[in-house]
Amino acid sequence: MKRISRGLLMKHHFNHLSSERNLNDMERRKYTRFRAQDDAFAALQGKFSKVGKIYDISLNGLAFRYLAEKIPDETFAHVDIFLSTNGFHLAGVPCTIIYDVKESTFGLNDVSPYRCGLRFDRVNEEQQNKLEFFINHHVTKVLPYKDS
Repeated sequence: MKRISRGLLMKHHFNHLSSERNLNDMERRKYTRFRAQDDAFAALQGKFSKVGKIYDISLNGLAFRYLAEKIPDETFAHVDIFLSTNGFHLAGVPCTIIYDVKESTFGLNDVSPYRCGLRFDRVNEEQQNKLEFFINHHVTKVLPYKDS
C-alpha cells in the first residue's frame, strides 16, 4: 500500500490553495481529497445507522456510499471511521451532512445506493491526529479537484 507522507499531504494542500486563486467556475475546495483504501468504512449513528465504504476523504470531510432505504427526518451528528482489516477506529467525529443523494438504481426496488458527503466539525486534537494518521497511511491516491 502506498503511503502518503505528511509532507506530501501538506504539499498537495498548499499547492491546491495557491492554485485556487486562479479558479473561477471550478469547484473550490479548501483541502485536498484522497481516495481511501478498499477496507475503509464510515458509520453514522443515530436512531438508525448508515454504514458504507468511504469514497474519498480529506482533513475537512469525507464522502461514502451505502445501501439503504431512505428514512425521512434522519439526523446524525457524529461519524466513526474504521478499517475492516487492522483495527483502526476513529470514533465520534462531529460532522454535518452536506449532501445525501440517491445514485442510479439499476433495478433495485426497496434498497437503493446513496452517496453521502460530510463536513467534519470541531474535531479535538486526538481526532485530528488520528485523521491525519489515516490520511497519511490508508489512502491510495490524490484525487483531482473535479471528480464525480
